[in-house]
Amino acid sequence: MVSKNIRTKKLVEILIDERSIPIKRGEIARRMNLSESSIRNIVRESEAIESMYGFQIELLKGKGYILKILDDELFKRYMEEEQVYAHERYIPEQRLEVLLFHILQVDGYVTIAQLEEKMSLSRSTIIKELGRVEKELAKFNLNLERKAYHGISIKGDEQGFRKALSRYIFGSSYYLEPSEEYKQFIECIDTKKLSRVLNRAIENKNFQITDVAFENIMTHLKILIFRALQKNFISKETFSIMEVEEEYYRAASCVITYIESEYNISFPDSEIQFLAVHMSAKTIATTVGSEEKAAISEELRKFLIQLDKEFLTSFQEDIELQEVLLLHMLPFLNRLHYNLQFDNPLIEEIYTKYSNIFVVAYRFGELIERKYGFTLSRDEIGYLALHFATHFERLRKQSLRNIKRIVVICTTGGGSAHLLRLKLEDIFSHAIVVTTAAKDISDFKSELPDLFLSTVPIVEEFRGVPIIHIKQFLDEEEIRRIKETVFLQLSKKESEYKTLKNELFSERFFQRRTVGSYLEIVKEQGEKMIEEGFASADFVESVLEREKKYSTIYQNDIAGPHSLKLNALINSVGVTILEEPMEWQGRSVQLIFLINMKQGHLFLHKEVSRLLLYLIDNDTARKKLINCSTFEQFMAEIDRCI
Repeated sequence: MVSKNIRTKKLVEILIDERSIPIKRGEIARRMNLSESSIRNIVRESEAIESMYGFQIELLKGKGYILKILDDELFKRYMEEEQVYAHERYIPEQRLEVLLFHILQVDGYVTIAQLEEKMSLSRSTIIKELGRVEKELAKFNLNLERKAYHGISIKGDEQGFRKALSRYIFGSSYYLEPSEEYKQFIECIDTKKLSRVLNRAIENKNFQITDVAFENIMTHLKILIFRALQKNFISKETFSIMEVEEEYYRAASCVITYIESEYNISFPDSEIQFLAVHMSAKTIATTVGSEEKAAISEELRKFLIQLDKEFLTSFQEDIELQEVLLLHMLPFLNRLHYNLQFDNPLIEEIYTKYSNIFVVAYRFGELIERKYGFTLSRDEIGYLALHFATHFERLRKQSLRNIKRIVVICTTGGGSAHLLRLKLEDIFSHAIVVTTAAKDISDFKSELPDLFLSTVPIVEEFRGVPIIHIKQFLDEEEIRRIKETVFLQLSKKESEYKTLKNELFSERFFQRRTVGSYLEIVKEQGEKMIEEGFASADFVESVLEREKKYSTIYQNDIAGPHSLKLNALINSVGVTILEEPMEWQGRSVQLIFLINMKQGHLFLHKEVSRLLLYLIDNDTARKKLINCSTFEQFMAEIDRCI
């Protein structure tokens, strides 16, 4: 998307200003008003156009990013290119976010003409998008007020306004030019000093807090100051049911006292109480009773046992997982009680990269909702997914550590084999790695290794020892694939594990479509899977429920709809290619993979997720799949992707 190139160009401009001096990621994030993770994403995005325009953004370890110009003419052309109009650079969901970004910064009214100028959008397009803006604002108990000769303005609950600010300004993943008023605010706020004051208040009360929670409170404080400078405060009515313990109130008072002195603002008591509520919902007090901890821990154990039954996992055996989930749950339940759930700036990345684990986290969230009566946001479920992802990463590392002897089979066992052995010793640091020519493989029959890795086809079997075929030269993607495949084969949790090509794709579930809505297409494809005996009777209902709550349309026209639970009769993925992209819930889609997996096959689900991630990042591969008119052509292209 060209909109990403705007962010890249801004990053390039910052690096040019410093010439040959590396700039640290944190400093770039400050200048662009983005998170450090967003800066990492921008650098990755730049790789798609660097060779085209003769430059490279390089990371110098421990120093920062630096710009290298490889072709002066190409780079000059890149810098002189005119900015494209916003209707070319913003897909529908981006238009919504950009509109909200601009409207929320204005303390008063903004005209349609002003928005036209800021976004380079036509008046008719902006007016059309305002309907979607109103629906989004309603989620925050806000409304869009229209006033003749004045323009439009956001009105409503101050608490809702601050949540919207957190989501669309402070949590924005795009680089956008802020208003003059917002620029002045950014320049005047001393983030480091504010951070020290908050940290001191937390330490003085012996609260425990995660890095994520600390950053979340810092965001709350920045919004508090921004709104207070505009004379907007939380009202007392907000706290009719919000009561917190005295220690949180005192900690909040210390921070507010500093802000009043630093920015010459006088706060009502309601603001102190509101901050105290946030601190209560995002920290763990040492005064939490042992009985309360024990009760939550017991419920947590029951949840994990239920997940193990449904997904054939071993969560209840992972003590470390139970400990981090308990630490997460203590303030988490407080947040749910006060309806102060975390924003998650990485949610789209988590949702795409860990879509298989998101299935587990979503189910975990359902169990919480059933027990405690709270509804979880997708952002909060994303944080839970990271805990479960860490569990699987520990299992993967342990499986690699358990391998002690590896035989690498090459064509000759010569020089290239030696290089391959050195790289594999880095991956399997606890193993002895030896190389051999294919003709000498029988020498190892009497004393079998734990694993064979082969660069040549091997049809012979060796009493259950896995044989994994690998490339002669290992890049990062191949190393990742080797680790994942070893884990799958040695864990024996995927006893029926086969390649994507052989197991999942079938001509009976392949189609090209020109008409129909997104949900209609998913529904029809799912019903066919049920009729053919591949999916359970409740498959369609479960998929549609999932889509309506958390859409699985990702970036770059890719969608991976799947059920809320894994209960397929036969593993399968239905493929629908649309002649033209269509929109659903403001998201564009053209390539739909309907995922239907058996119980316990989370790792096979991950392989599909990996394929989708590859297609999202690879424009050429994605376009080739979209252009396939037959199943045979589609499978030929899939072979190149896997």
